[in-house]
Amino acid sequence: CLSLTLEDVNLEEGIIFVQNGKGNKQRKVPISPKLLPLLKHYKEHIRPATDSPFFFALSKTGKLSDVYVNRVLHETTRKLGWKKKVTCHVLRHSFASNLVKNNVHIVHIQKLLGHADLKTTSVYVHANQEQLVEAIRTL
Repeated sequence: CLSLTLEDVNLEEGIIFVQNGKGNKQRKVPISPKLLPLLKHYKEHIRPATDSPFFFALSKTGKLSDVYVNRVLHETTRKLGWKKKVTCHVLRHSFASNLVKNNVHIVHIQKLLGHADLKTTSVYVHANQEQLVEAIRTL
């Protein structure tokens, strides 16, 4: 998401156009109704005034790096007293796991993550004990 440009993020339609995902595949990802106002606020009030084409921008470099974001995540989680190490990649896994928890079909999760192979998506999906119990109760 660090390579998203201002043109890629359509806040009016609530769509993010991912152009350079893994394997250079393109996809459209809907923006969550909970996230949409936060992105609008960021763009209107927080994003620095810069000529950078990137949606998430810094005034000095014009672009956020994964190292910078992971450092900010580390500092933030440390201040919150969290023990678990949180990175961009961990957030991606959490996104997939939360979709599973909310009964989203794995093929839809595959499309949202931009995976060509369902096996790749299955690595991101973590079922907890409660979900396994619920699965058995459906029988």
